[in-house]
Amino acid sequence: MDKLKATDGFTMIEMILVLMVLLILLTISVSHGIHQGNLYFFMMEMQDHYLQLQLNAIQTHQTMTFHVQNTSLVLNHSHVSMPKGVSCDSQIFTIYPSGKVNHAGTITCYSGKQKGKLLIQLGSGHAQIQ
Repeated sequence: MDKLKATDGFTMIEMILVLMVLLILLTISVSHGIHQGNLYFFMMEMQDHYLQLQLNAIQTHQTMTFHVQNTSLVLNHSHVSMPKGVSCDSQIFTIYPSGKVNHAGTITCYSGKQKGKLLIQLGSGHAQIQ
């Protein structure tokens, strides 16, 4: 059997350097993915808040207000903060005791280069993420 020469294969330092570079790239891609996920999860949360407020208006026979501000939601006088890095265009919707809304509209939110939309339909007040 031939013995391996010192020049065959990789040294331990070379392997560690390659692993460090891969680890750095993985960390960057994962943190970018988490940042992108914030907007989608917030849009789902905002839709849920809207639907809960709509249901509350129907159950209590009261008019409710869904106010989207730049960095927070005001749900009939209760404030909900948006996640860091997420902002939305301002919109105000009035939800009547029947569950219907006063106007249709699109709530547009941003996180970095991403954009999400929550469509509120006139009449039924149906909310859909786009």
